[in-house]
Amino acid sequence: MFEGIIRIIEDRGCEKSMNFFRDLLDDSDFCPQALKAYLPDPLPTRFYDRRVLFTRCDIEAVLATWPPGVFTLPHNHGIHPTFGVVKVLTGTIENRIFAPDQNRIRPAGISHFQAGDILKVPLKLIHAMGNPHSEIAVSLHIYSPKIEQVSYWDPLSFEPLRDPQHNSGPIQWPTSYAS
Repeated sequence: MFEGIIRIIEDRGCEKSMNFFRDLLDDSDFCPQALKAYLPDPLPTRFYDRRVLFTRCDIEAVLATWPPGVFTLPHNHGIHPTFGVVKVLTGTIENRIFAPDQNRIRPAGISHFQAGDILKVPLKLIHAMGNPHSEIAVSLHIYSPKIEQVSYWDPLSFEPLRDPQHNSGPIQWPTSYAS
């Protein structure tokens, strides 16, 4: 199922651009029946599952399985200038954007993406992703370079977190969150 994507990346000389990644995912069809073979068994219920499908040519592809109501903590994509794209394969994904505010972050917007939608992950993005609905959601992420040394923030106080115990879970967002 994902072998075709790997082959195209390698055939293109491991090209690394957001437009190439977006076009690659936009041109790829994913059969829900075939997708089941790549999902964790049992399906996660409390935290999201992040499965690295491949890491080649300084490119990382990840399959994320999102239980209902589970979000990542607000985070960046590490110490490298990482960018990427995400395609929602099933369900709905909510993306909460944050802006730096001295040593904290502040809410800067919310977007929703349905199955088939593609979102860009620009350099220096701080965000939290998750599944706001009652059914499992699945998304495919392609990043370059590989994500390393991610920073996290508390979803309620917006203060930096040091060594969080988990990078995802059920989060009750403040009602005053700016949308």
